Amino acid sequence: ESSRINSTWGGNLTDMVRANIYFRIIHDEKLVDASAKNGAYLLQKVEGLAQEYPTMISNARGRGLMCAFDLPSSDLRDQLQEKIVNNGAIILACGTRSIRFRPPLNISTKEIDQGMEIIKKSVKELS
Repeated sequence: ESSRINSTWGGNLTDMVRANIYFRIIHDEKLVDASAKNGAYLLQKVEGLAQEYPTMISNARGRGLMCAFDLPSSDLRDQLQEKIVNNGAIILACGTRSIRFRPPLNISTKEIDQGMEIIKKSVKELS
C-alpha cells in the first residue's frame, strides 16, 4: 500500500523493533531519572544566567531537559543564536524571542557546563 513504509503513522515491524530497543535503553540506563536530575541542573544554570544578565535574559523556564529563556527582541535572539553557533554549540530559536534547549536524554552535567560556558561567552560578546 502507498505510504505504508514511510508514513509517520503507518508503523511497521522495523519501527516496532527499533522502538522496543530504544525503550529498553531508556529503561536500562535510567535516562528518565537522569533527565529529571540533569534538567534541574540545566534550569539552575539558565536561571543563574538570567540573574547575571537581567536586562538580556528573562523568563528562564523548564521541565526536565526542555528548558528555555527569552530575550528582549527577535533581533537580539537571532544575534545571540548566531553567536552561540559560531562559538561552537547548536541551539534552537523558538517563538518570537526565545532560545530553547533540547539536549539528548544522556547528556552529562559536564556537557551542560560546556554548553552554558559557550552561551555565557556569547551573551558577554553581545552585551
